Amino acid sequence: SVVAEGVETKAQVERLREIGCDYVQGYYFAKPMPVNEFEDLLKKQKIRNTIPISRVIREEKERGKILLIDEDADYREKVQKSFEGQYDILEASDADSALDCIADAGSDAVSAVILSMTLPEDGAVRLLKVLREDPVFWKIPVLSTIPGGEVVDELPMTMETEDFLCKCHPQIDMRRRVERMIRVAEYQERQCTLQDQANRDYLTGLLNRRGLWTAIDYLRSEDLPLVIMLFDLDNLKEVNDTWGHEKGDQMLQFFTELLRSQTRSDDILCRHGGDEFL
Repeated sequence: SVVAEGVETKAQVERLREIGCDYVQGYYFAKPMPVNEFEDLLKKQKIRNTIPISRVIREEKERGKILLIDEDADYREKVQKSFEGQYDILEASDADSALDCIADAGSDAVSAVILSMTLPEDGAVRLLKVLREDPVFWKIPVLSTIPGGEVVDELPMTMETEDFLCKCHPQIDMRRRVERMIRVAEYQERQCTLQDQANRDYLTGLLNRRGLWTAIDYLRSEDLPLVIMLFDLDNLKEVNDTWGHEKGDQMLQFFTELLRSQTRSDDILCRHGGDEFL
């Protein structure tokens, strides 16, 4: 077991949970104190001591949903009880009803998918294909379940999921793995959001220079040839000096909307400088 000491913020706690740390200690929970104060604290926290830290953190958020797709009704009931009080479990017995569940709940509301790899009529293969290729669903982490370890080689699609587990394993293993998948997915989403913010101009929402070079790095030979158009707005300084920067900002935002309305969704749009657009 791994213990991290010196933990002072909630962000540090969440990050340590994401990378699989078992125990944390530090000022985030309490600072050194006299014995009598410590005894009082223990008395107050007796009930809370039984609650996993992952649940304490999640209590501050809206309870998420886990989509359980399995042909075995008894196993679905077993999993349902395992996550009771932590997540809402959506159940499906085949691929088609699973896709309907996701569509009804909304992709953002589904925190993870637990998928049986032995669904009839290649249901797991069909479902994974949709989850991995649809831009709406591909971020949802998937835990695949299999009857036993000896069948892994017979189910190569198992390796297309974030993790897999034999159904004979204790349910606590499933809870840990699902929790870890969700934490990793949340962390990656935050990283993507930060990266996107770093690559975009705060006023117009267009790419900034850093974002432009990132986009250029992702260009492929199939994207060529291309045309580059540079727009330089006239009199922006005069507008700022005469009517104030708020009017100048409105001028930039107006041109941004004009640019968006006259270009395609897959064109690269950039505010290259103060009054320069590309």
